[in-house]
Amino acid sequence: LSIPSTVTYKDNTYSVNKLSRNSLANDNKMKTLTIENGINKIEASALSGCYNLETISIPESVSEIDNHAFWMCRNLKNIVLPNTLTKLKPEIFVDCISLETITIPAGITTIPFRMFEGCKNLTTVNLPDTITEIQWSAFKDCSSLTNITIPSGCNVDDTAFEGTSIEIN
Repeated sequence: LSIPSTVTYKDNTYSVNKLSRNSLANDNKMKTLTIENGINKIEASALSGCYNLETISIPESVSEIDNHAFWMCRNLKNIVLPNTLTKLKPEIFVDCISLETITIPAGITTIPFRMFEGCKNLTTVNLPDTITEIQWSAFKDCSSLTNITIPSGCNVDDTAFEGTSIEIN
């Protein structure tokens, strides 16, 4: 599936600037999603419950991804977050159990609460030096997580890595 940045209807062309709340939620036929350049926001729960979604291509025009955007996308394996993101909302990737590696773009300062909770196959998280806070349960039950480097001076909540082998001193 491809989400275009413009749609023409009855000789009128309309701009598409976001994926609306719940717009594709629970679509279990979609395996690949390409979002065209020009779309700037993925709203809350836009793709939640898309169990068969494996790959998402997000353009650099996207600067905001809301809560639960990819909640329970259980087969999501490949996603590259655009460098244009300025803030991450909580609970975006909860129970994305097939996700193995993710790189957080430079400029992000906080890993919000429950961001990756239940991502059981997540092994590698690449954090930029700009991260100053990792909130509660951010990586809870990411039982395969073994490769993460936390920037010095980062404030890490005591429960951020609950259910993992990562220990914060």
